[in-house]
Amino acid sequence: MHWKVLIALLAVIVAYLFLGAVGFHFIEGPTEETRQADLQALTAKFMSEHSCVNPSNLTAFFTQVLDAYQAGYRLGPNGSVVAPAPKWDYPSAVFFCMTVITTIGYGNLSPSTSGGQAFCCVYALIGIPLLAILLSGIAERVKSAKERIQACECWKDKGRVPEVVTTLLYFVFGILLFIFVPAASFTALEGWTFSEGMYYSFVTLSTIGFGDYVAGQKVVSAIYKFCLSMWIYLGLVFMSGVISTVQSLIERGAKKVDAKIDASDLPSETGEEPDEAAHPASKQNVVEQQKSNDNKGDNGIELDVVT
Repeated sequence: MHWKVLIALLAVIVAYLFLGAVGFHFIEGPTEETRQADLQALTAKFMSEHSCVNPSNLTAFFTQVLDAYQAGYRLGPNGSVVAPAPKWDYPSAVFFCMTVITTIGYGNLSPSTSGGQAFCCVYALIGIPLLAILLSGIAERVKSAKERIQACECWKDKGRVPEVVTTLLYFVFGILLFIFVPAASFTALEGWTFSEGMYYSFVTLSTIGFGDYVAGQKVVSAIYKFCLSMWIYLGLVFMSGVISTVQSLIERGAKKVDAKIDASDLPSETGEEPDEAAHPASKQNVVEQQKSNDNKGDNGIELDVVT
């Protein structure tokens, strides 16, 4: 790829980052400021109604409650404390291993001991390539099936129509099967909204894995977590196909620009003479120079070499 195209792509990515930051700043920023103002107002109201409470003691209490909440503890009826479910039971450990080898990494569960952290590194080093080989093989099968459909006699003399139709069908059925249906399931089982379910599905299958939403925290069934794992494995194949298609479109455009730049730089870089057919005036000048040299030769003058 030409260095000019690389610089242009770098500039586009930098601009894309800054534009994305502007979008998130103006979309998420006001909500964050509102929550902060509400918390300050709530704290001020509590302190005015309970003047006997020391502010430093209240801050320490809030900190302990927040730490307990992040650890999974919840308040039950009548103010009772409900302990979280075991984090490292076998189904949860299997689900964690799935997030490791798929590189999703939600962050809600991670090893805390030095032995567990070392084992996680070795486990990921072997598991990630193994899964990559498996997903690559499945993707090849899907691609082969797609090519067989395109090669059907019913598409004869249809040009690029088979490619466009099969790609659209792939996207439509894939989005329906791996985004919409799971989002509806999460709405019923996890208590999320449909948009939150779609958001979680995309963030998971694209391996972004923020960890703000994690399925299987409320429903602890081993069968449910097994189904989640199968959905993620198959959904990764679909999402990799989508990302590969978008990437190929961008690369196709970049190659066209690259070819145009190479074509425009070819004469100056190679030192070749311009095409005589494209420059008839130059050809005429060469012929006139040759005639002049012939005349000089007839008069006993040394002939010039025309290159």
